[in-house]
Amino acid sequence: MDRGNLIHKALELFWIKTTDHKNLTNLYQQNKLENRIIQCVQEALELCERNVRVINEWLVSVELNRPEFKVLHNEEGMTINLSGLKLRLRIDRIDEIPGKGLLLIDYKTGRDARPIEWFAEKIRSPQLPLYSIAKIPVGLAYGHLAIGNPLFKGTTIQDLSLGYFKNQDFQKTTGYSQWGELLDYWKNNLNNVATEFLKGNHQVSPINKGEPCRHCEFSSLCRIQENEALDDIEGSQ
Repeated sequence: MDRGNLIHKALELFWIKTTDHKNLTNLYQQNKLENRIIQCVQEALELCERNVRVINEWLVSVELNRPEFKVLHNEEGMTINLSGLKLRLRIDRIDEIPGKGLLLIDYKTGRDARPIEWFAEKIRSPQLPLYSIAKIPVGLAYGHLAIGNPLFKGTTIQDLSLGYFKNQDFQKTTGYSQWGELLDYWKNNLNNVATEFLKGNHQVSPINKGEPCRHCEFSSLCRIQENEALDDIEGSQ
């Protein structure tokens, strides 16, 4: 971490702990300000050391074990048009696989990323499928950076060697026999979603029924559970 980034992170931590002018004044008057600053700088450095370990494990365990590749773009911005809806995207990384084509990569550091979500009727985590409309790839991949368990996984054309890569076989998962069919599915599916949005069709339709409702603050206004109950009654008659 360079000096500028360290200062930014330390100040972020300082104000998370201190919050306002009153607390700042109290720290100064009680001669505790310098100790608080030292504490925040040390925490910022610890975060830096943790990130160094995460990145090192990823590079040694995953990237070094891949066959030859070239990084063409990092954080590349792009614009796509879905049924008249323009979206501005930014992809983490695009690799060129010699003799094959482009591999689109999205880094993940939080929850476990699941490529299986790309194959649902309602596509979850659609970032990489969206990118595939603008940049026709030979594979989509998550780079999941986690301490002690870096993972490289996604879905690709047949017989694409990526080293320690967990491949979600699209043929077994979707029934499509050709990679192009999968790309067309994503393109058509996402265009349909955009079309419905532009038509004003914003009906509540959770992917995992019940899950969003547990965290929703507008249950008294929403009739989705009432409608589902009516559907159940009609279905039982």
